[in-house]
Amino acid sequence: MEKKQRIADLAADFIKDHQTIFIDSSSTCMILAKRLMEKTNLTLLTNGIMTASILSEATDFNIYCTCGKVYSRRSSIGGVDACEYISRFSADAAFVSCRGIAADMGVTDFDADASTVKRTYRKYTRKLILLADSTKFGQTFFHRTFDFPEVDIVISDCEFPADIKRRFQQSGTELISPGV
Repeated sequence: MEKKQRIADLAADFIKDHQTIFIDSSSTCMILAKRLMEKTNLTLLTNGIMTASILSEATDFNIYCTCGKVYSRRSSIGGVDACEYISRFSADAAFVSCRGIAADMGVTDFDADASTVKRTYRKYTRKLILLADSTKFGQTFFHRTFDFPEVDIVISDCEFPADIKRRFQQSGTELISPGV
């Protein structure tokens, strides 16, 4: 949890008052949501049930939650209806996580619906910010979510492995980690 907290602390610096934000249902984004309490006048759209609940109980932000299929034990909403709902909006930034990042496969997830929701966020945002702790490095899952050029900023809890760092840098992606 400490890794995710470090990432959320770094990610919160990219959110300014009065912005519109997409935020996924990941545990890292849920921690990020808790860091937004000092911000003002944000408008957020999430597919995370717990994320929406945290924000609605502690802020007066404009909070939107996607419709669609609710996934058991994940507090997540996905599917075609969720993507269609997301497509009605635009955001200054989208904050998403993943299951794996590998130099040969890019950013991957275990679930097709999770990948599709994240790709829909990418389509309707100005800036995609990927939050990935070090356990994701070198991992590959079945569903490809993003290739390296589709990520504008990637934030991690530690230095990036050389091969992954090189791929992101070749794509012009900004790399953020503690001490960098």
